Formats: sequence, structure tokens, C-alpha cells
Amino acid sequence: THHFETIGLRTMLLNAREIFRNNERGRLILIAIEDITEHKKAKEELRASERKYRKLFNSIDDAFCIIEMIFDDQGKPVDFRCIKTNDAFVRHATIPMAGKRIKEVVPDLEQFWIDQYAKVAKTGEVMHLEGIVAGLGNQWFQTSAFPVEGANRVGILFQNVTARKLRKANIAFLDEISEGIMQMTRPEDIMNTVCKKMSNHLHLARCLFVRVAASQDKAVVLHDWHLPELPGLNGEMVISQFVSKDYYQKSRFGEIIVVQDVHKSPIVNGQQLKDLMGVASFVNVPLRVNGEWRFTAGIYDTAPRDWQKEDIELLRELTSRIWKRLEQINIEESLRQSEENYRMLVNQAVAGIFKVDVSDRITFANHYFCTMLGYTKEELLQMNFVDLIYEKDKQNHRNMFNAMKACGKEYIIEKRLICKNGSLIWVRNYNALLYERKGRFGEAIIISTDINHLKAIEEQKDDFISIASHELKTPLTSIKGYAELLNEMFVEEGGITSGKLITQLNEQINRLVKLVTSLLDTNQIANGKLELHGETFDLNSLIKEQITNAAMISAKHLLILKGEGELPVYADRERIGQVLSNLISNAIKYSPEGGEIVITSEKDNNQLKVSVCDSGIGMSQEVLQKIFSRFYRGVKENYPGFGLGLYISMEIIKKHHGTLSVESEQGKGSLFYFILPAAKFGEDKHVL
Repeated sequence: THHFETIGLRTMLLNAREIFRNNERGRLILIAIEDITEHKKAKEELRASERKYRKLFNSIDDAFCIIEMIFDDQGKPVDFRCIKTNDAFVRHATIPMAGKRIKEVVPDLEQFWIDQYAKVAKTGEVMHLEGIVAGLGNQWFQTSAFPVEGANRVGILFQNVTARKLRKANIAFLDEISEGIMQMTRPEDIMNTVCKKMSNHLHLARCLFVRVAASQDKAVVLHDWHLPELPGLNGEMVISQFVSKDYYQKSRFGEIIVVQDVHKSPIVNGQQLKDLMGVASFVNVPLRVNGEWRFTAGIYDTAPRDWQKEDIELLRELTSRIWKRLEQINIEESLRQSEENYRMLVNQAVAGIFKVDVSDRITFANHYFCTMLGYTKEELLQMNFVDLIYEKDKQNHRNMFNAMKACGKEYIIEKRLICKNGSLIWVRNYNALLYERKGRFGEAIIISTDINHLKAIEEQKDDFISIASHELKTPLTSIKGYAELLNEMFVEEGGITSGKLITQLNEQINRLVKLVTSLLDTNQIANGKLELHGETFDLNSLIKEQITNAAMISAKHLLILKGEGELPVYADRERIGQVLSNLISNAIKYSPEGGEIVITSEKDNNQLKVSVCDSGIGMSQEVLQKIFSRFYRGVKENYPGFGLGLYISMEIIKKHHGTLSVESEQGKGSLFYFILPAAKFGEDKHVL
């Protein structure tokens, strides 16, 4: 290689030859010079291209090889030779095949594959094939074959799809068996059917089901299917006679036991198993019930075997399903055996018991339920239960019943039923689902208790509270007026001590007035008579008023408002003020050490949110579940109250189509907040 001034860097090939020698004249040499720059460059590019091709060839995840077809004298394809293979091919094949004929490596390869690849070589067509190769352990392969450069050469791209095929076959098998066993009612039929099908599906020598009493070191054979030449098993076996402590512990914790060769496994007595059962490998799936090892399903082979993980998973899932079905059959059998006792008990019960189907049609009613409503049993069996429900209670019934059908959870509900004579009766119904053999919802059983007398007592109590509250409100108003008049007189005459006493008297009167008002509100809410008077007003102005009033209660607390500008809302101003007063006073009451109480107001799209946050004693999760219940007081000692404020506040906010919520942690304070629909001044469109 030399750099020439005129033509630059070039590569030259020099050939020199002596053509004449003369002692006097010296040597004559013939020199031939050839410019091979382009030729060398082309060769380097070719080598680089080959390196890239090889790198790409080996980077393909799918296995790839190039084969050369071999034909006999009659032109019939008889074999093929692997010319090139990539790295993925080596991983998949596990057997070195480059440069070898396929018949050397897989002597019993199906002629189907050879014929199809020969067809590609002859026709130039691309073929996509899928099939099983018996000589490679009955594995499934999916291949794409296409012609490549060279006589009788074919490129093959293939994937081992055995795992996918096994999963698909196992899923279909599992569905078939599950459907079949749900139709069976005898445990022995279930186990016999499953054993036979499993043995055919996985080519087994034995399939075994045992019930385990681990604490007694015993296993009882429930069913044993085996090849005719193997010895049968029955009765009890001592577990520790055949397995190690390690095996025992793994099974007790529900770990699947896989043994490929009993003679090489440290967790079993291989010779004992071989002598007793005639097997050399197995998979056992233990099942734990209530934390105890209770059941085992096992599959066995007479030769050492590398069990596929898909087959192990199949056995695990099948074991679980079989056990559940067996348990279900035991329960159903127990129910059938006790049916007469059940019917006698139901008919003598002092509660109404009846059943309804998926369409709410009554399918059974005991004597007491017939008596409660005044119908005969025959009349009720022609009726739909919904037709017996009072109109105002029907929607709540539908919501609760549909929720139970969806999630299967039983519930208790109070409702009014219509008797045959047209009168109404209050009942408390316990509702639960009954399932058919296929595991689907068939009927619901309902236990109905007559609570008419309790509702009458509750109504009398509400009437008493209403009358007493009204009767108390008038004299209290007069007493409050007289006390305020006396206070003014004492102040004018200089009776400071007497004035303080009257002030304290006023505080107690205010407390009584608040109690009477709360009782009246509670009664109105219970009877659905709480009235609202809507108007559009600025919510922030109302909050400031309530903060001013609350600031007089305690000098230890600093009340902070975070909220600027106007927040128009259409609501009952007095009732919203009542909610704010209750939340702020609670924050003060339950923050005995003082500190900041932050009231925040903000607008988010078409909603207004007001929150009251304190750093007081907070609440436990148990208290949070009940905090908005009527007459519930989360903390009773040292914190006076009636347990009505939050209940009333919640109902007021609900009537405004809003929500009232709380977040709290014991010892870290509470955050109460409510959300209301926003409004623009002058647009009183929101209907309360």
C-alpha cells in the first residue's frame, strides 16, 4: 500500500520475474503491477457483511437452521443434513446437529417432516407447519420453511410450542373433568372417573387419593387406580414408614412433592415404595384444610420420569377442585339426611321461614310465616315475594337482594309487608343464599321476625320525645327571657355576683334548648319531616359568623379560616350554620389542650368543600364506623353530649344532596368535611 501524489492511497500487487541474465550487462527483471485497491476493499466489505450476517443470524430468538435435502436414486426424499444453525437452535435441540444428517440424530423422525421440507426445496413455496416429534420426547414444534440459496437447500425457523400445547390440552382436560364431577353425587364415582381420565391423559401407572391424619401418622386410601400388573392398595398406611421427616414437613406446609426417581431421592424410602406400589417416580399434592394436612392426590409412573411443570400444575388445580366437590357432596348428603328434622324444626319455629327463587317467587313457607300474613301455604306458593312488600320499601329490597346475589354475602333488613287483610306488618328479615349442585345460586332462604310491637314502642317513644320536646320548648323560652331580663336588672343595679349567676343559668338554659332542638330535629328526620328553606348566600360569610360565635367558647383555641372571596351556595342557611356550629364546637370540645382549629373553604368545579381540622384526641377505627349513628358517643368520660349532633349534621347535608365525611387517627386529631353543590348568585336552580 502506497500513497501516490497523483492518485492518493492505493494498494498494488507486484509480480516480479527474472527474464534475462548477462554477466556483462547484469540482470533483466520483468515487473507487472496491478492496482487491487477496489478488489481488497470489496473483500473487506464482504467479510464485514458476513460478520454482521452471523451476528444477526445468532441474535434471532427463534431457532433457525439451513438444511440440505437428500434424495435417493428415484428422487424420493429420504433425509436432510443440517448445514448451518444459530445459537438458539443449539439451545432448543440440546443435541449437536451441525453437519449431521437428521436420521443420525433422530432415527425415528416422522417422514412427514422430510416430505414437507423436500416440497419447499422443489417448489420454492413457503410452508408453515405444526406437529409432534416423537423422537424428541413427543415435543411439539411450529416451523416456517422457505427456500434459500443453494441446491436443495431450505431455511427453517422453528419454535418449541410443547409447553403451550400442554397448557391448552390441560385447560381443556380440566374443564371437561370439572364439568363432569359437578354432575356426580357419589365420591367413589368422582375419584374413579378422575383417576381413569388422568391416567389416560398423562400415561400414568397409578393414580391415588388418600385422606391424611398427620397427627396420628396415618393415611387412609380413598381410591387407588393402577395398571393391572401393579399391586393394589387399601386401608391404612403408616406415613413415616415410606417418607422422611423432610417430606413430612413439606407436606404439612402444603408443598408439592415431585420425585423423579425414588431410588435417588433423599426424602422417600425408594425400595419400600417400589416393593409396595411398584413405582419409580411420582408427584404428590398435599391439601391443607384449616391449617392441617388432610388430603393428598398422587400420580405415579413405573419408570423414572421428568415431570412437566404443566402436568404438576394440572394435578394441583385438580386436587383442589376434587376436594371442594367432595366436601360439597358431604355437606349435601348431611343436608339430605337431616331434611326431615329440618322441616319439622322449620314448621315448629316461632319465626317466619320461607324461600324464594331467582325471580323472587316463593317456593316454601312455614306455618308461622303463613300465620303472620294471614295467607294459606298454597296461596303464598302462587305469589311473588315482591308483591308482599310495601311500595316504599321495594327499591331498598331490590338493591340489597341484588347485591347479595352478586357477592353472596347475607344481610339483615327491616321492611313492611302487606297482610292478606291489607294491614301492614313490620318484619326484620335475615337473608342468605342457597346454592345448587353446580355451585350456582338457586334460592334464598329468609327468616322473618315480626317486629310490629317493637316498631309500635319505637313510635310511642318518638311521639313522647316530640310531645315532651314541644312542651319543654315553650317554658324554656320563657325562662330564658326572664333570666336575660334579670341579668340586665342586676347589671344596672350593680349586682355583679348575681349577674354572673344569671349568666351561668343562661348557659344551662341554652344547653337545655339545644337538647330540645336536637330531639325535635331527630324526630323530624326519623319521620322524614325535616324541612329545608333554600336561598342563595355566601358560604364564607356564614363561616365567619360561626367562627366569631365559637371564639367566645374557649380562649385556648385559635380559629383560622382559610378561604377567600365569595362562595355562593343555594341551601338552607340556618341548617348549614347548624352543621358548621356542630363541627367547630366538636373540634373545640375534643381538643382539650387548645391549639389551632383550621376551617378551610374551597371551590372545585361545581362543588364547595368545607373542612374543620383539629389536633385533638382523634378517634379509633371502631369509633369511626359508628360516629354518625344516632345517640352514639365515641368518648363518654369527661366529654358531655347527647350523641345527636353528627347524626343531625349528616342528615342535613344529605338533604342538601351533599356528603359529610371524616378522617381521623387516635391521638392525632380529626378532619371533618362536607361537600355541597355550588350555585351562582341569582340562580336558585338547585331543588332541595
